[in-house]
Amino acid sequence: MDGATDKLQYTGDHYGGVLIDADALPGDLVVFGQMLEASLAQWRDEEKRGVWLKVPSTKAHLISIAVELGFAFHHADPAYVMLTLWLPKKTPSTLPGFASHYVGVGGVVINDKTQEILVVKERNGPITKIWKFPGGMLELGEEIKDGVVREVKEETGIDAVQSDLYFVCRLEPLSFDIKKQDSEIEECKWMPISEFVGLPYYKGLYKKIIDLAAKSAGEGGYRGLAVENLPIVFRSGTNTLYHAASL
Repeated sequence: MDGATDKLQYTGDHYGGVLIDADALPGDLVVFGQMLEASLAQWRDEEKRGVWLKVPSTKAHLISIAVELGFAFHHADPAYVMLTLWLPKKTPSTLPGFASHYVGVGGVVINDKTQEILVVKERNGPITKIWKFPGGMLELGEEIKDGVVREVKEETGIDAVQSDLYFVCRLEPLSFDIKKQDSEIEECKWMPISEFVGLPYYKGLYKKIIDLAAKSAGEGGYRGLAVENLPIVFRSGTNTLYHAASL
């Protein structure tokens, strides 16, 4: 549903709210202010709820007038700023907040033939002298299984695929020649598993992770989580399900 010509173009969402068309925003600050004010009056009359205003970085000068009219910052991206406004005065806002945390992933990459594990030393950060699993942060919208494979490839040059998934993911190497990421990694090598678990700082959590990963490689051993990409059915698209069931 589009607004009138003297108002901002928009579409309605499934929750009685408004998504303002970012591509149709005027460039002139005064014109934008007039159109936004008229649009808000219309949406209040129509009892709309949440208003989402995505302002491209190329039109960042429009943000000030939106804030003056009551909009608050929701989140930002290098290419845009998202602002929101809750219209009902007697109902608390139910607009969702933005992501509250990052998700880190680490790859337990084991060469079953040599019983070696892929390890790295970071070039920067607080633990530059400690051998650790290659890994990093998921990108926005990225699945665990995809992010851990990407991080291992970026940091070590090793191609791998996920096998059984944990919060740390066991990977099966598809390549074995290391090509480390010089900007992030100081050292990288295949280390005997027995040597890795013998390091003084891996007696607790990480030894347990290695033990579980080693067991998962054997027949009938610990299988961890399975991952399935399944259709949502009631709308288009798919979601990824992580589960421990054997069905």
